[in-house]
Parts: sequence; C-alpha cells; structure tokens
Amino acid sequence: MKLELVLDAMPDIAMLVDSGHRIVYANRACRAAVKWSLEELVGAFCPRVMHGMDAAYPGCPLEESIDAGCVAIGKEVHLKEIGRWVYSAVYPTGETTPEGKPIFLHTVRDITDAKGQEEALVAQYRAQLALDRMLRHSLADSAIDVQLAAILDDLLAIPWLGIQRKGAILLVDERTGNLRMAVQQGMAAACVDACRTVSKGACLCGRAYETGEIVFADALDDRHDVRYDGIAPHGHYCVPIRSGGRVLGVLTAYLDAGHQLRDEEEGFLAATADVIAGIVEREAARASSRLFRAVLDRSRDAVLVVAADTFRFVVSIAPAAIR
Repeated sequence: MKLELVLDAMPDIAMLVDSGHRIVYANRACRAAVKWSLEELVGAFCPRVMHGMDAAYPGCPLEESIDAGCVAIGKEVHLKEIGRWVYSAVYPTGETTPEGKPIFLHTVRDITDAKGQEEALVAQYRAQLALDRMLRHSLADSAIDVQLAAILDDLLAIPWLGIQRKGAILLVDERTGNLRMAVQQGMAAACVDACRTVSKGACLCGRAYETGEIVFADALDDRHDVRYDGIAPHGHYCVPIRSGGRVLGVLTAYLDAGHQLRDEEEGFLAATADVIAGIVEREAARASSRLFRAVLDRSRDAVLVVAADTFRFVVSIAPAAIR
C-alpha cells in the first residue's frame, strides 16, 4: 500500500517534511486546511505555509528532534495567531531526500476542546481546594472578625484569581441599615475612612447591597461615588453576601483598570460570599442565644422551655434568686 494512501486516510494533518522544513508530501487534511494543492505544497517552506513565517515556528518539534539527534518528539503547542491548541509531533522515517536530508513524518492534531475541558477541571479542582480552606476558617472557634480576616487574606492571595491584593468585607448594621466595614486589606487610608459605612445604593458596594446582584466595574465609572485625592484607576467585583433572600453584606475585590469580566471569577467570588454568609448567620445565632440566655437569667420567675410539637421538656431556667 502506498504511503500517500495511508496519510490521506488520516483525519489529522500529516506531512512528510525534510530537515530544512521543506514539504515532501501533504495529506488530504493538510491540503484542505491550507487550501493549497499538492503541487503547490511540495517543496514549499512549512512555516511559511502553516504560520506565515520565514523561520521555524517557536516551539516547533522538528527543531527539537534535529537537535536531539533525529528522535521522535511530540508536544502541545499554542497557535497564538488563531487561538488554538494543537498536538504537534514529528517522527523520523529513516528516509532521505535526493539531497540527503532526513525526512520526518509531521502530524498536527487540534486539541483545543480537550485542552479546554482539562483546564476547566483543573480550575474546578483548585477552586474547591481554596473554598475548603476558607470553610476550615469558618469552623474555627474564633471571633467573627478573625474568621473574616483569614478568609479575605486567603482570597486575595489566590494567584490564579485576577484580582489585586485589595479588598474588604462589609456587613449590614442592623441598627442603621447601612453597610459597616468589618475587615479590609490593602486599601488606601482615605478609602478606608470613606467606606467605614456605606448606605444602601451608594457607590458600587451600596448598589450590590440594594440590588442583591453582583456589581462589576472595569474602571472608575460614574457609579463610583467615593472619590479622594490620589485615587488610582481600578475596577471592582462587589458581591452581595446573601442568605435566605436577605443581603447580609458585601464582599468587594479590587481589579486592575480594564479587567475583563470572567464568569469563573464571578462564580468563585459568589461561592466565597456563601461561605461568609454561613459565618455571619452562625454568629447571629450565637448572639441570639446569648441574648436569650441573658434575658431569662434576669427573669424573676422560673421558666420552662418545651418543644412545641411534642411538648417534651427541653430545659428549665430558674432565676438566680432561687438557684
């Protein structure tokens, strides 16, 4: 069976090229990809045909094969000009051209979709690891501000998340209805002073509080009400901290000016806000329990607490005077 018939039956691009990158043969898939005839391709300079370059493409496996003594080489290559990933491989055939140049089989397979799936799995795995670490902070037996500071520190230090090492967590003050800055990191002193309390609907954080939706900005636009001398260009993700339909606060992270919105960043920040919501809810429950206990301890009457559904005895609380 002729080699040309075998190569033409391959779904991937396949060529025979010599050590000088000159094409000896190109299969049907290659001809269809570049829209050149076989007559035009034979003898043509491969980097010129495939990449529009007059020199070897950076990372070309043929160059590595020759440097290593004509061995098989396969590698993933990102074709920046078209935004695709390919698996490019060369295999020495043992044959030579009439001029004595070694001939190689050169195959190219598009792996962009598989690469995307792999990257998505890696992103999910690293996001889960980061969230697991934050959850451990949320379960620590420490004050809420300590837990929130630890979570914010972890969040802002994540290298694959496209945010600056600046941000804050603001919580709703039940007395005033405004946001109160609970913890912050890396923010300018003027900004900290201006944002200690933020009313509903004011600036980006206040808008996230008011709407219950993530607010994104890639620059200091007209929604950025807080201004001060020396403010640097930047953007924001302002993520509402929600629980049971209520907004408990806002997580805000700083971005470089011109940053593009990314769904995976929004999703991860929303998941982080859910962890924070759990901390806030547990602290509220503990505070309510402490208040309940304090009120009953001050009662002059003995109190019995029973389960409403079974009327079973739960706990008795007697006033201090008769204990």
